[in-house]
Amino acid sequence: MTDRQAMNPNRIKFTDENSGVEYTGTWAYADNPVVDGTLMNKAAFLKDATATAIGLTQEDPTVDDALAKLQTTVSAKANASLIGAASGIATLDGNTKVTAAQASARIVSATASKTLALTDAGSFQQVNSTSAITITIPTDANVAFPVGTEIEFVRWNTGTVTFAGASGVTLNSVDSKKTIRARYCCAGLKKISTDTWLLVGDLA
Repeated sequence: MTDRQAMNPNRIKFTDENSGVEYTGTWAYADNPVVDGTLMNKAAFLKDATATAIGLTQEDPTVDDALAKLQTTVSAKANASLIGAASGIATLDGNTKVTAAQASARIVSATASKTLALTDAGSFQQVNSTSAITITIPTDANVAFPVGTEIEFVRWNTGTVTFAGASGVTLNSVDSKKTIRARYCCAGLKKISTDTWLLVGDLA
């Protein structure tokens, strides 16, 4: 808001409705107030400091602009205060820890050889087959897993589980071992850089 800046403060003009003659004069409050209330000016409605504090950037913001901004801010905070997986914010238990259902990786069943997809990111792959299975890691150009992506695996049956990188992918592991050693043993993949992954776990 901007205060009105006048050459002649408190001057008012009257125009006679019949003759059209204009009269000017100076006025002042003469209502003998019991309580001296606040006059109507910029400071009484919206100070510059207040407008800046709530994030108004337009020139000469009004009180309505301020109220609209506050409503938007309050609504955003109210939505952010929602809890639960549906809101994208974790639910905390009585010890202010993320509940187990939300903290743990989702379990995905794998029963045949596969090339990893984005939907596998962050999952626990239960590899359940009596036949040999190969898990292939695609190049970043084909499937752009974010750097830091982790995927866990368990060999849930008698079929061997072997990991392989597609052409152009570097898969690092201790002693270059790439196969989960035995039934119920686990392994984990972590993306280290664009086309470099680390394989850890009980390997053979």
